[in-house]
Amino acid sequence: MVSGEERIKVSIIITCYNLENYVGHAIASLLNQVCNFRFEIIVIDDASTDRSKEVIAAINDPRLKFISLDKNVGAAEAINICFSKAAGEYICRFDADDKWYPYYLQKTADVLDKNPDVVLVHSDVTFIDEHDNITSAKNNIKRPLTLKTADNEFEHILLRYYINAPAIMARKSQWDAVMPWPERFRQGLGDWFLTLCMLEKNKSYFIDEPLAYYRIHTSNMHRAMIRNKTAEINTQWILDFFQNRKNGLSKAKWNMIRFEQNKQLGFAYFFHDMNSDAARCLTRAVKLRPSAVGNMQFFRIWLACLIGKKTYNKLKSYFVRPAA
Repeated sequence: MVSGEERIKVSIIITCYNLENYVGHAIASLLNQVCNFRFEIIVIDDASTDRSKEVIAAINDPRLKFISLDKNVGAAEAINICFSKAAGEYICRFDADDKWYPYYLQKTADVLDKNPDVVLVHSDVTFIDEHDNITSAKNNIKRPLTLKTADNEFEHILLRYYINAPAIMARKSQWDAVMPWPERFRQGLGDWFLTLCMLEKNKSYFIDEPLAYYRIHTSNMHRAMIRNKTAEINTQWILDFFQNRKNGLSKAKWNMIRFEQNKQLGFAYFFHDMNSDAARCLTRAVKLRPSAVGNMQFFRIWLACLIGKKTYNKLKSYFVRPAA
């Protein structure tokens, strides 16, 4: 039994904008945590135009602190407002369309309690769709097998941000060292940037077990960031920021990191039928690593972007004979 006088161990930060279909379920998954310590939930509604405010206001629980904004300030400022209210030793930042397994808090907090040299812990996640259907139950965090359970992941998440936001818990002292949330990440990638800041010289810990649900749906921010090219702009800014800090990574490693990020952006543009943008990123990738053209998948996508999908498919038809 947790005493009412016990200090708050974990603060959970939730930002919500027009997520009336999900925010109630998200908060319920937090309130249903099975743990032996006190925690608080600080949820901010960023002037939603749907019924999100009503859904949140209807939840009556002393662990829940609700901040309702009359004017939309954007994700960065909303997050900073929440963080200014947090009293916990550990902090989790949570999106209002995701959920947790019942033992998320206990298992992640235990890791930080037992590993004073670790500043951040994250876990595997389960992917769900708009209707709560499980689309991939586990093994969704593609963490390099060469890493130990507790290790420095800085270089690896520069290469590819495989850590999933709803599965992260970090020490408040570390959050305080890297906050406030920069306004330039109003539309996204702030998680990646601040995680890199925390892990540049510190260890993280991975729990190889799904403890959070990550929702993938048509309104996901990441898709919008590809379409408006914010993902590319912010990715290049983040890479420049850390390369200028001279953190010991060799020129060869930076070339590999920039190659991978440009390849990922190029493939994302191609998937969204933004062929000229895909061609630009993939050409940049080839300049960094000419041997990439030897990979057939890479070469085909790059060629299709350069000459156009119609021309590519026409040329392909000359060389690929129909099955007998």
